[in-house]
Amino acid sequence: MHKFVIKSSAAPIIELGPDGVYVWFKPGIQAAKTIIKSRWPVVAIDVDATGDVIGFECAPLPEEFSLQALGDRAGVHVPDKAAARAQIRPTAALQTASA
Repeated sequence: MHKFVIKSSAAPIIELGPDGVYVWFKPGIQAAKTIIKSRWPVVAIDVDATGDVIGFECAPLPEEFSLQALGDRAGVHVPDKAAARAQIRPTAALQTASA
């Protein structure tokens, strides 16, 4: 069961790094609270002051994943429309590691 529902209309940004993946739903917003869902793999959800999801993190980086599968693990419902618009961006650290 999902505890959180994405309310942002912005296209999600999936940041892939050497240690994990972070999914942004509200880029640039400072987290008011981080909720740890599990210790291994680490799944953490950042929420703003009103309780809306800013993003979530999963580490280590799964070999294969879908945005919905990561959301399920975090307890976050990612609507199909949002998942279809998601943009994938490697972090600078990942770009450096693969160069």
